[in-house]
Formats: sequence, structure tokens, C-alpha cells
Amino acid sequence: MANIVTVAKYLLTLAEISNTKVNPLKLQKLLYYCEGWTLAITDKELFPKENFQAWLHGPVNVTVYHEFNSAYGMFDPIDAPKATPLGSSVTVEQRAIVERVFEVYNQYSASQLEMMTHAEKPWIETRGTLTSNMHSDKIIDKDTMRTEFSQIS
Repeated sequence: MANIVTVAKYLLTLAEISNTKVNPLKLQKLLYYCEGWTLAITDKELFPKENFQAWLHGPVNVTVYHEFNSAYGMFDPIDAPKATPLGSSVTVEQRAIVERVFEVYNQYSASQLEMMTHAEKPWIETRGTLTSNMHSDKIIDKDTMRTEFSQIS
């Protein structure tokens, strides 16, 4: 079972290596895609003790929000941490998925990733009839994520 903050720091390490900057909004979306693709490929959760909520700007994990948003604004680049390995709590397959998600989705800006998540069934279904400017703490169903990502794989 992966620790979501450790995976977040690993993604920031990958960003540093690739000479790119990641802000809290983009980091949230990268983690969401890591979970979605892991569910689709392995049929197991990457973060079984964590959830994503359907916030205004897309999926958000509250643990990661509290870890990074207290020091950074939503669009402020996060300073790269010391090189952070994933450790033994992540399988080789999970690590490969995390790295592939970063490789594929890092090319998009935080705003582009936000728009992408807003067009996907898990976020849309969870938000339901809420208007685009209404706050929500509704949890995105992981079975819906698994189905969505399985269909687009």
C-alpha cells in the first residue's frame, strides 16, 4: 500500500529531474490519474486508505491538500523535495504506472488537467447537480474510476 504523500514527493522528484515545475493543482490531478490507472490496470487501489473528493477545480485528496497547500497557493510551483524514493510499499508494477502517468500527463498544465478531469465520468457523476461554482466534499467512487479508466485504456 502506497503512502500518498510519498508518491506526491516522488512525482515532484520526477518533475525536478525533467526540469519542470508542478503546482498543488497539477499534483492533485497527477495523483488522481495514478490512482485511476492503477485501478484499471491492476484492479487494486494504489492508495487504499485515501480518497479523492470532487472539488470545484477537480479531484482533490485532502491529505495532500493539507501537506502542500498550507505553504503554496494553488498555482504556485512547489519546491522540489530532496530526492524521494517510493520505497518497498510500492510494487514494481505500481512504480511503473506512476512513472508512466507522469510521463503522459506532465505535458499538460494544471488547468488542462483540471478540464480533462471535469470531462470524465467519475467527477461528473460525483458532482451530480452541483453548479460549477459550488463547493463539494463528495468522495469520488473508486469503482467508477476503475470503470472509466478501464474503458479508455
